[in-house]
Amino acid sequence: MQHKELRVVEGEACVEKVVLTGSVEAVCPVTGMVDLYRVIVEYKPSSAGRVCRYIEALSFHFYLQSYKGRKILQEELTATIVRDFCEALGGGEVKVVTEGYHGPVGMRAEASGRCGGSA
Repeated sequence: MQHKELRVVEGEACVEKVVLTGSVEAVCPVTGMVDLYRVIVEYKPSSAGRVCRYIEALSFHFYLQSYKGRKILQEELTATIVRDFCEALGGGEVKVVTEGYHGPVGMRAEASGRCGGSA
């Protein structure tokens, strides 16, 4: 399944950290049940000289919606979001937290990475 692209915008003013939150609906590959996760992405924008690269907020929403109906484990989803943010930003640092319930059991998965390029 093709995922929506995370669009990058450039700004001349840089911030230390950006936090994006959203929700994603996916399908558990084990049970076939629909899972709903809260997603929190924290990233340090990459910079090239005096220009910083940011993820455009609405593209993040559509990116998360592209997982609807996809079979994926929560842990895989978390790691995949880190990878996709790193690819889009081309640098910086990313941390992703997903939170959800699997029946009566709550689960939180975390993944982070330093992205290639300038940080």
